[in-house]
Amino acid sequence: MNRRYPLVVALTATLISPAHAQVADKRSATIEEVIVTARKVEESLQDTPVSVAAFSSADLEQLGASEAKDVADFTPNLRMQKQSGSQDNYAMAIRGVSSGETALTIDPTVGVYMDGVYLARSTGLAFDIVDLKRIEVLRGPQGTLFGRNTIGGALNIITEKPNGEPGFKLALGAGDQGYNRVMASADSPDFGPLALKFSYMRKEAERELESLYNGKSLGDNSGQYYRLAARWKVSDTVALDYIFDGSRRESNANTQQLSHVRPIYADPNGQFYGGRYYEQAAASASAERLEVLPLTNTDPDESNSDIDSHAVTLEWDVSEDLLVKSISNVREWNSAARGTDFGTFPVESTGDVVDLRSGSPSLVPAGTLVPIFSALRDNYHRQITQEFQFTGKVLDERLSYTA
Repeated sequence: MNRRYPLVVALTATLISPAHAQVADKRSATIEEVIVTARKVEESLQDTPVSVAAFSSADLEQLGASEAKDVADFTPNLRMQKQSGSQDNYAMAIRGVSSGETALTIDPTVGVYMDGVYLARSTGLAFDIVDLKRIEVLRGPQGTLFGRNTIGGALNIITEKPNGEPGFKLALGAGDQGYNRVMASADSPDFGPLALKFSYMRKEAERELESLYNGKSLGDNSGQYYRLAARWKVSDTVALDYIFDGSRRESNANTQQLSHVRPIYADPNGQFYGGRYYEQAAASASAERLEVLPLTNTDPDESNSDIDSHAVTLEWDVSEDLLVKSISNVREWNSAARGTDFGTFPVESTGDVVDLRSGSPSLVPAGTLVPIFSALRDNYHRQITQEFQFTGKVLDERLSYTA
């Protein structure tokens, strides 16, 4: 939770003469039009009867956004944070309707869509995104157009498509706590009806936290992201888009700290489960934000997350009043973690600790570092989705529809 933000304050004092005031009175204020797809069609944000917070590519670049949660700090009613023990999963809430459970069997209450593809689980959603064009936060139930698992709202993520104009972009970033980022993208010229865009990003970051036992940094993460986008203009009315997304991330477990430990339990025979071991845990618990924690999981590859996604979108302008779209996707996520640690303490006498699996006292040699909680995680998730959309107008454009 430790963050450092640069603070820049600008003070400007201006004296306005009556002549300048007259010129200013004649100026007309204009609002830049923002186009969104909050209702599955492109329309002006001012004409959209949905509570939407929209971030353009310029906004996202100014914020330094590279994943979905980067906009949460600037969006009222939206909260996104990494889950306990993992830097791969999000806990999300919009207007207080939250989905904090990351089990693969649980449907989320906030839907996330990327280029029209529904990302069906909050597990594995914490991945980097390059070539962001727009992020739309739709607040409130969106079940009519976005499906049942959008009780709290929806995040609509849109990325840049190939434009057929040759170009290259390179962005470098650096900051405190070992943060650095390299991002590059290249657009190809048109190869007849085909245009390509390739993007790459590499990011590293450390946390301002240290292990009590070895002094190494906790919560470090590094990742690489690849993206290939191809656009094929089959005809004047038909276009085919293919997007491959690949993400490779390694990290420590998401760092947590003990804030409270219940009093030690004694059975009827007066035996204390945990003994001195749990007394150490209680002594290290604190509601303050500590910089040195009794954790041992400092390996940079303590956990990993790999994502491969293939998406194909076919658009057919049947007529001025009908657009047919097909969105197909196959997405795989692999993730593993060797352990989740909320605190590790030395055993002071043999047999002084409750075995985490059997619940009976274990014969652990004195001096052994034992975590108060330990869990191995090995996740695999594969989704195949297919969606057809029909949008248009009838009755001399008096009725608009989406199916």
